[in-house]
Amino acid sequence: MFWPVVFLLTVFFGVLMWRAKRQQQRLLARLCAAAGLPSTSPEALQAALRESRQQREQLQLDLARAALFEGLLGEVPQGLALLDAEVRVIHANPALGRLFGCGQPSAAQTLVSWLRHHEVQELALQVLAQEQPKSLRLELPATSAQAGGLFVLLRMSLMESAACPQARLLLWAEDITDAALNEQIRRDFVANASHELRTPLTLIQGYLEYLDQEAHDPQAVLQAQQVMNRHCQRMVRLVEDMLSLSKWEGSGSPLEALPIALVDCWNLALERLQPMMEERQVEVSADFGPEGCRILGDRSAWEQVFTNLLENSLKENPGRALHLSAKVRHEAAGTLHLEVADNGIGIAAHDLPFIFRRFFRGRKDHGQQIPGTGLGLSIVRHAVEAHGGQITARSTPGVETVFEIHLPVQASAQAQRA
Repeated sequence: MFWPVVFLLTVFFGVLMWRAKRQQQRLLARLCAAAGLPSTSPEALQAALRESRQQREQLQLDLARAALFEGLLGEVPQGLALLDAEVRVIHANPALGRLFGCGQPSAAQTLVSWLRHHEVQELALQVLAQEQPKSLRLELPATSAQAGGLFVLLRMSLMESAACPQARLLLWAEDITDAALNEQIRRDFVANASHELRTPLTLIQGYLEYLDQEAHDPQAVLQAQQVMNRHCQRMVRLVEDMLSLSKWEGSGSPLEALPIALVDCWNLALERLQPMMEERQVEVSADFGPEGCRILGDRSAWEQVFTNLLENSLKENPGRALHLSAKVRHEAAGTLHLEVADNGIGIAAHDLPFIFRRFFRGRKDHGQQIPGTGLGLSIVRHAVEAHGGQITARSTPGVETVFEIHLPVQASAQAQRA
């Protein structure tokens, strides 16, 4: 009785194992068919799974690299774009959209419809036609975000990439507004300086030619000498002003920051201008506080600031009574507020935005140009900015003109402790 039972159990379990193996083989065959494998062996399936796992890991690595590359492109300040042969945008970084004041392009959007500048489209067509890199300097109009407009340098060239076969053009855009404005300032400075020097030199040359003649009228000779001396002084003043401007502009000479009292600089400026003031009815008042407003600063710079501001007032208001004043107060915002004012004819509203520019000289009501080199207020602005401050001007013609200087309070506090 025992052996028949064993036999039946053996047969039963053998059938179960055979059926399980058949089911496993069918499942393995379906998996291999789904994977496209010609063989149904477990080894082939394991190899396919390993390859699939490696491909997945490589894909994840490629996606991570792409995300990193995308992030790096987003941080590049220059604008970049890949274009196809139809000048459609394949990819562009955010900087390019910001430069041109537009968002990110839509899928397969043309460059001209995105940037809305036909010059860029024409540049791309030239590169495609001539198969040579091209560049273009483009001036973009002013916007609400950029009141003064932008100057953009565009570079475009052909490209081939196995990673992006459809890419045909590479566009590079760079904001060169600062460089363009500096170049314009340099050209204007050279032109204005040349003009300011040419006029007195021409007059001096004319008088020298006159003095070369044999017969001279003593009175005429004296007049010629006076004129030449006056124009020599004008050229000397111009050169001194240009040297001062060079000192304070850009990365010029460092400040000699020492504890000083602004009231002392104000009084020295008044002493320097005393000959001009003696011929006029000039009233002066000043309020620099009980300690004279002590700050850390360059004494010669502040003497020149006050001298230029006061001299500017005197030159703009000849032949009339004038009140000159200075007042200092501390503000809660952490700044020192200094006002230098006069009650003269004032500055026209259309001149106010330009008075701190080099060689700018306004005109009085009757059209006569104000005398001077045109560098005085520009020197004032650069000297104040070298101390970390700012200067602005407001004027009510016929009532008052006020120059407002704001300085960091820290400089004053350090000077008080010194």
